[in-house]
Amino acid sequence: MGADVDGEMEEQDLITITENSILGNLFDEKVELTLETMHVRWFRGHLVFSTPVEEKPNAYRVFLAQRHQNQIDLFSFTADDEKMAIWQEILGAEIQETTGVDGSVKAVHMSPAKNAEFRALMQRGGLTQEGTLIRVETP
Repeated sequence: MGADVDGEMEEQDLITITENSILGNLFDEKVELTLETMHVRWFRGHLVFSTPVEEKPNAYRVFLAQRHQNQIDLFSFTADDEKMAIWQEILGAEIQETTGVDGSVKAVHMSPAKNAEFRALMQRGGLTQEGTLIRVETP
């Protein structure tokens, strides 16, 4: 798959997806996701996968992917004021923020206890579309 942002495919845009792993640059980060390091499940037509955050034990970053023919749309939970207001409205006390010494939000821990809450996060604008992967033929 390739992440074709500006109409031209470059080496750093290539992401290799196999049955057991995802390798490449994703969301401005170099990633190497394998079945050993990620949790995967299907939910309402989306592939939901979470990866551990290296610096924080018991913390995960959650992504969603939805396939449409030869492309895959990628979504994540990216904290900004608008998204956090949606999360707070849906989850209430199930959100915990970690702030830095300067008062800025460093991390948000969400614990949707029910599938209905997770579905509401998806349907009511709680996700950020990070990009689209487009299938390319490799030589």
